[in-house]
Amino acid sequence: KSALIPSPGSVERQFFAPFFETFECQSLTERVPDPGMGRSYLSGFFSGGKEIGFWFPADDSEKNLIVQNYPQANSLQELSNIFPRILINELKWMAPLSLAAIWLLLLAYYRRISLTLTALIPFFTGVGLIFCWIWLFKSEFSFITLFALIMVYGISVDYGIFSTDLSGRDERVQNGLWSAMLFSGITTVGGFIPLVFSKHPVLIQLGRTVSLGIVGALLGAFWGVPYFIKK
Repeated sequence: KSALIPSPGSVERQFFAPFFETFECQSLTERVPDPGMGRSYLSGFFSGGKEIGFWFPADDSEKNLIVQNYPQANSLQELSNIFPRILINELKWMAPLSLAAIWLLLLAYYRRISLTLTALIPFFTGVGLIFCWIWLFKSEFSFITLFALIMVYGISVDYGIFSTDLSGRDERVQNGLWSAMLFSGITTVGGFIPLVFSKHPVLIQLGRTVSLGIVGALLGAFWGVPYFIKK
């Protein structure tokens, strides 16, 4: 068996505990996997006749007892750190690729660097609002933040394109597109806001970062882009 041990007050307790809060156990019995049964939601806990066990020690004495009985036990901190490292390695090539791809597409569409940069103003204002929040409230910048920034990048560019292309249109068309863009932003924020009220810190950070980015992008689309176009 392998034991996954989150020490009291550790990051892994905060990360994984919400998923185990609904677990209840009145008694312990030995569970032997039935080779005749099909795949179930518990099948991932068994492999090659081995079983993964989870322990949540209340104090260091219980943790030491588990380590003595299961020398190969690993902390959830060690295992949970694998996922961020894998994701960061993927983001190292995905983030620059998405930045370059959208930049080149905008440049091919507008054929002018000035208009290309203008269409990116909502992204800049969205990122600015996110970093202002991080600075003011001493929030953590993690791989979740970086992942959310890529999402904000893709969403905010839409606002930038619509806002940039509105220049030179008649007032009736402008009013209709401004209203549509505003409602689009509100519904998008409405989809991420519920994450802010969840119990899991990862979901909270994702919902807050994307919501702030979209609000900042709307501010840039409604006031930043028209200002620079008039210049």
